[in-house]
Parts: sequence; structure tokens; C-alpha cells
Amino acid sequence: MRIIQVLWCANALKFTERRLIMRTKWIFITAIAAVVGLHGIVAQASLLYKVEHPTEPTRQAYLFGTVHMICTEQVKFGPRLENALTAADSLVLELNPLADDFAAQLAKYSNYDQPYLNRYLEPAKVRKLTAHIKRVTGLDYPQYATLKPFALSSLLMQTGLPCEQGQTSYEEVLLERATVLQHPVMALETIAQQAQLFDSIPLEEQAISLYESIHADAQMIVELTVLLDIYLSEDIEALYQVVIESDEMQNYHQLFLDQRNQRWITQLPDLWAKSQRPFIAVGAAHLGGPQGLLKLLQQAGYKVTPLSEKAHASASDR
Repeated sequence: MRIIQVLWCANALKFTERRLIMRTKWIFITAIAAVVGLHGIVAQASLLYKVEHPTEPTRQAYLFGTVHMICTEQVKFGPRLENALTAADSLVLELNPLADDFAAQLAKYSNYDQPYLNRYLEPAKVRKLTAHIKRVTGLDYPQYATLKPFALSSLLMQTGLPCEQGQTSYEEVLLERATVLQHPVMALETIAQQAQLFDSIPLEEQAISLYESIHADAQMIVELTVLLDIYLSEDIEALYQVVIESDEMQNYHQLFLDQRNQRWITQLPDLWAKSQRPFIAVGAAHLGGPQGLLKLLQQAGYKVTPLSEKAHASASDR
């Protein structure tokens, strides 16, 4: 479970804390934070694409591959993203942290009814795990006893990167800018749908993986650093290989990637019914592969054009 836990992390905590001052530290499920590419579909690397309807030219969209955990000083939000978001008339994320019922749904689907660690871990391992959680988060066992393993893992990763200015996510940056632009925010999924993904993985497997992660802090930082370096270079094919060849994603990539991509593609007409130019931001692992969003869009007849930083800079110079 290492790659899945590394690629999935919490970023809505900041939003819930802003709206629910100092309430219990609920963690929500985010999307995969890797970026992948589809070999041969584009001639240049890019995280941002323009999508055009095959018969209705007024219907356009922007598709951006995000990373859900990154150092604030590493965020690149230049003219390419600014122009696309400004040209759009809505922001579409996997989840909408600004929804009125977000906090209630988060609490409902991030917790079990009863504590569970003692059912799957020996007492000595539970003691080591709770001591580690206390050291990293300051929380005592009663405060997270029913919190699901993926949420606990996400909480532990809140300080996983050696950042000078703290951690953030591209979703947070996009939400802040969309608020200034007064763009409405929509979601592709519900918290219940994302929670179901992890509920599909045996709880014992998740609990064991959570315990094992406390001995792999250094490895986690290395993995995150490698993924972020490739993401920032926009070498989408290289990072696709890193993700898809991992043992964990070989077992779960259909669940976490392919099935959701198929469902999201069918939602595009509904999005266009509400917004002529939506800016769609999803975990960038959803872009590539034979069942990736780029391939599925092309198969459905849409025109998909990469908008690279290099191309934008060249156009600006003319």
C-alpha cells in the first residue's frame, strides 16, 4: 500500500479548518497525486489541455492535472494557468470543499462506528503506532480511534515534505483564484464515492500498511520528492511508469483510475449544460494511459490540444 498512501493525501483539511474553526481534524479523501502521460497522444509534455466539442465550437473546456501535496514554494501558477482559468467560467474539482454539506459528509464517511486497530494489530504495534501519531500530530488515541486508515495516513503526511513555506495543493490555489474570479465550483464526485474506493480494500490490509508506514518516513519523503520532481518537469510518461509499475497500483489502478475516468467522461455533457467553458482539475494520474482521460476524450471525438509552458512563452514573444 505504499504507493497508494504516498499518492493519496489530505488537502481539504485547510478548507475545513477555515470554515469550521478548530473543529475536529477531519480528513477527506483526495485524488491520486501523480501525473501520467499517454505515449504518442501529444508531441510535447503538458499538464494543461484545451478540450473542444467536435460539433459545437462554443463548448470548450480546460483539463489540468493536479498534484495534491506540494511545497508552497514549488507551485507554478504562471500565465498559462492564469489565462486558462480566467477564460473559463467555472471550476470543476473531484470534490467541492466549499459545498455546504462538505464537513458533515466528511465526518460521516471518514470514520467507522467503532475503534478497529486492536482487531488487526498486536497490542505492542498499537502502542508504537499511537505513540508515532501523537509525536507527529499531537492527537491522542480517543481523537482518532474511529478514523479510517486512509485518513490517518493522510493526517500523518501533512508534514511529510521538507517545505520552507509549508505544504499546499493545486486545488487550494485554484479555489482561491476561482473565488476571486467569482467562478462557481462543481464536483465530479461525492465524498461517499471516494470513501467507497478505500472501503473496497480489506481493512486488515489497510491497518497493517498504516503500521508499516511509521517505519518508512525517509522512504516516503524520497518517493514524494521523486514524484514531485517528475511532476514539475511535466515528464508525464516517466511518472506514469513510476506509478503504473508499482505493485500496489497493479492491483488497484482499475479501481482508482480507469473506472473513475470512464464515469467522468460521461459527465462532460452535463458540465457543459451548466457551464460553456469549465476548468476541470483532477489528479494528474487520470490523464494518461489506455483508459486515461486524454485517450477517452479523443475516442469520443473531442479535440484535445496540449497547452505547454514552452508554447505559451513562444506565443507571448511574438
